[in-house]
Amino acid sequence: AGMANYVAAKHAIHGLTKSAAKEVGTTGVTVNAICPGLIITDIVKTNGPATAAAMGMTFDEMVAMFAAEAAIHRPNTVEEVGAVAVLLASDAGGGITASRVNFSARVRNVMAMFTANIASAANTNQPARPDQTYVHFQP
Repeated sequence: AGMANYVAAKHAIHGLTKSAAKEVGTTGVTVNAICPGLIITDIVKTNGPATAAAMGMTFDEMVAMFAAEAAIHRPNTVEEVGAVAVLLASDAGGGITASRVNFSARVRNVMAMFTANIASAANTNQPARPDQTYVHFQP
């Protein structure tokens, strides 16, 4: 119960990724979604204990629960997710588009990051440029 909005948002990100990639694919713009799962960042360290308490557990128990659901049985690191973002933004990643990169085979992702050159261009009414990468975070 209470997951319909979450699930709808995740499907929307994946649909938008594929649709946007098809719309701009011939312009040199790539559109991909990065779904990193749990990453222990400063924000998670700050807000995580309250979230865990709302779930009726300690922060360490919450991290262990999410880690247990992951194929690698641990949270991902900022460096791991960053490396994928750099690849997708580089010339080496120029042929990767309309893709969803799921880290650690999570059933439920804690957060999703939507990367696309078109995101900033849409916000500024400027044409998307293949030589620029804009990152938009979707909580």
